[in-house]
Amino acid sequence: MIHITNKSDCCGCAACEQICPKNCITMTQDSEGFLYPTVDENACVNCGRCDSVCPIHNKREAHSLLKAFAFNLKDKEARYESASGGFFTAIATHVIKSGGVAFGVAFNSKMQAVTTFTEKENDIQKFRNSKYVQSIIGDSYKQVKNFLKQGRLVLFSGTPCQVQGLLNFLGKTYDNLLTMDFVCHGVPSPKVFEKYKLYLENYHKGKLTNYIFRTKRKGYNGNVCSCASAVFDDGSIIKTEELGSNFRFMKEAFFAEISSRPICHQCSFKDKERVSDFTVFDCWSVKKMAPQLSDGLGTSLLVVNSENGEQLIPQLEKYSLMKVVDLDRAILLDGLVMLHSVPAHPRRKEFFGDLDTLTIEQLMDKYLTPKGMAKIKIYVRDFLDHLGLLRYIRHIKYNLKK
Repeated sequence: MIHITNKSDCCGCAACEQICPKNCITMTQDSEGFLYPTVDENACVNCGRCDSVCPIHNKREAHSLLKAFAFNLKDKEARYESASGGFFTAIATHVIKSGGVAFGVAFNSKMQAVTTFTEKENDIQKFRNSKYVQSIIGDSYKQVKNFLKQGRLVLFSGTPCQVQGLLNFLGKTYDNLLTMDFVCHGVPSPKVFEKYKLYLENYHKGKLTNYIFRTKRKGYNGNVCSCASAVFDDGSIIKTEELGSNFRFMKEAFFAEISSRPICHQCSFKDKERVSDFTVFDCWSVKKMAPQLSDGLGTSLLVVNSENGEQLIPQLEKYSLMKVVDLDRAILLDGLVMLHSVPAHPRRKEFFGDLDTLTIEQLMDKYLTPKGMAKIKIYVRDFLDHLGLLRYIRHIKYNLKK
């Protein structure tokens, strides 16, 4: 039976819960807001299936095709609504037009990030834009399997660990399955986002109906993540500039790595080679990598990992503009987090210790607002990043650790 003694050994993929033949495993939220498996030992028959699907201890052989493209969706309106170049929209459109089903992450009526599916082109828009919070998998692996057994084409998009969990759950190869992962910093706590959501609702006296973590109001560049929007039930949209200094969830809580799941700081899926068919990440350096695609609306770096994925590329050309790029250069410029985990914030434990007693503003002020030398270091870091030197420094550090 699966038994988590160290929280850095669990990614929360829920494969164990969904594979259990006795339904005796429940994903239960801990004090930090992350889900971990809890086993009803009285109902457990020790079949071992939960342990066998755990992606942390049972890794599949990765693909090694590794062809890289700079990718732009031709539909500029849909690309503007996407986090980068709109690859998910392109492949989901193809899958649905083929009579298939597309799985991704969307907000439910409670503004919780959940892994769910759609069979309708008009619904693809709810999956656009990154959700910087760990999604609730639910029974999506079971749903994927049911659709596959019906012979339908299925696309599953998720974090690298979720894709690995799905493949372990399925236990066999399906020719009608397409998988894509994205280069992941780490998954922030749903509990922290819920606290922030309640703050926004109280402050603006309305019900939050959507939260856009990344907008392109200021174009597509290294500072795009500082732009976000909160949408309320009366139709009002509160933007970053209007929220002022209180609007800090993305810029401080996420990128300071203070609210991510423990395992994310020693992620075992940091590698150039992946088990998914496709991997995507931001092409911030589009002017250097593919200047002809640089139009300020966002560009994805698409890595094709498998023959199954490669065969699909010609069918996606009608939806997109693509240019072959050098993968190693793309990783150096924009994707070093693909290869190494981001260290945890030194006060992470204290932050979560205060999570239930302090307001979101108090938490931000106490743990995340830089002062003195810390503020100077941030100015220096931002200056180096602006010059393009920070990526090279990180690359050197990464190679020294190897």
